[in-house]
Amino acid sequence: AFHHHTPEERLAMYKTICSSLLRNGVYIEGDYTAADDAEEAAMRSAALEARREHNIPEDALVHLDTPLTLEHTRALLLEAGFAEVEVIYTEGATTVLIAKP
Repeated sequence: AFHHHTPEERLAMYKTICSSLLRNGVYIEGDYTAADDAEEAAMRSAALEARREHNIPEDALVHLDTPLTLEHTRALLLEAGFAEVEVIYTEGATTVLIAKP
């Protein structure tokens, strides 16, 4: 369900996950990813418009899809402190990856 969060929120959660892992631990994520930068931007724009249209506060968690590309997800995981990020499965918009500190 990370695809419902902003990059900033995801980074904070990834940092918490990374720092919480035991030695030799791994983080496995299966989520919906955007196909490219254009889709990512379009989904973010549509979510922001829906929030404005329905007066939904920015901090309210709602079911609005805002997936990132795999490249942006990987970059956030690395920024959060993970040393290695490996894609182990992908089909359509679904990606499963393993991140290791």
